[in-house]
Amino acid sequence: MELQYGKGSVDVDLPEKNVSDVLQLKQSECRPLHELLKESITHPCGAFRLIELLRKNKPTDVVILVSDRTRSISQYGEILTFLVSEIIDTGVDEKNIEFVVALGTHRRHTAEEQKALYGNLVSDFRFSYHDCHKDCVSVGTTSTGLDVQVNKRVRDADFVIATGKINFHYMAGFSGGRKAVL
Repeated sequence: MELQYGKGSVDVDLPEKNVSDVLQLKQSECRPLHELLKESITHPCGAFRLIELLRKNKPTDVVILVSDRTRSISQYGEILTFLVSEIIDTGVDEKNIEFVVALGTHRRHTAEEQKALYGNLVSDFRFSYHDCHKDCVSVGTTSTGLDVQVNKRVRDADFVIATGKINFHYMAGFSGGRKAVL
């Protein structure tokens, strides 16, 4: 029996008597990314639509937290471009939109990595890198006394949007989501 493994495959000698059934992958048509983005932003799961939140809060200053190169996100530049267009459609001036790269303790990107990750947004918008040794301010303590620190620029923004994916993280349990702010 041949099993897919990584970018290749592995042959496994499995006696026929030990095989009760073989699952087959059902091929299905993938919908275009722009359709999926439109559907997800107009019908969010258990939350208000972004456009409603922006119109209600009327922010003049929007920060978008973005994942760094260690989080592989397919077509991230397209996704972020779609998000920015939604924000601008609510009346937020594009000069008031800033991307903060949530580096954690990872190194800064090269110009080539930045362009590969975020596409043309890097030439049209401000990008700043979080520095976990300089940019943090305390926002309180947990019930166990742990000091909680966040990026000062993010804390001071009128409106913050965290993007990325939620994944297992060997030190924090999960990456992405709320961890993007910490």
